[in-house]
Amino acid sequence: RKHVIVLYSGCTSILSCNNFADVQGWSSVFENKPNRYRAERALNLQIPGNIIASDGEAIALQGGFGQGAPFAAREQNVLIDSNQIRFTGTSHGPQNSISVRFHHQVLIRSNQLTAATEGARASIASFSNQTVMVGGNTLFSGSIVLGTAETDAFGDSHSTEPRQAAIYDNVFDHLPASVSCIILGSQNYRSAAVSVRGNMMRDGSGGSSLIDRTDFQSKILIVAQNIGGSGNPRSPRFTGQLIEVDNSWSRAR
Repeated sequence: RKHVIVLYSGCTSILSCNNFADVQGWSSVFENKPNRYRAERALNLQIPGNIIASDGEAIALQGGFGQGAPFAAREQNVLIDSNQIRFTGTSHGPQNSISVRFHHQVLIRSNQLTAATEGARASIASFSNQTVMVGGNTLFSGSIVLGTAETDAFGDSHSTEPRQAAIYDNVFDHLPASVSCIILGSQNYRSAAVSVRGNMMRDGSGGSSLIDRTDFQSKILIVAQNIGGSGNPRSPRFTGQLIEVDNSWSRAR
């Protein structure tokens, strides 16, 4: 068993909404499987208002951004909005319930992610998208991951240069010990502008922190974060340009 709903490279405009899926043993529920788009193909994909319970990935999308000829795609835009996702697996490692890579414009907003097993993690991950906004989501025992990738499921190479990323107004609750809410990868974001605004860690366990990555080489703005529970009150040191404004740890000083 692989995927419940599979999109192929001939798709251009897709709306998939108000579906209910409760599955076990599938790799993913929604998947944009082949990413070898022809140059004239654009993609506008919207996935709103679905209820998903799965022990695999709920939404796994791979696009054509950064892919060379003859598969260099036109604009590929993705909206993932107001879905309720429950990870039912037992793994205590990071599980990317929403994973999007190699698209031009990505908006992931107002989703609710939970994990059925204590210590399991249901996370949102963005890899090598040109512009990505992740906002207004509620994650119970999960993280938001911002990273890069060089190859896709076919082994095809993607040469990407992310431009902008915004992680804003997300709420993190019941985070496991020694796990960070926002995990920043280090590759290929040197020319990108990254904004982290208004996120809240409501109930962090011992050793958990809001932001994790000491070697993130980018211009990053961190504004108005709030820390609760027994989480780490400080963000880590960055090697890129860091601007901090009105965060709970700076207000407490």
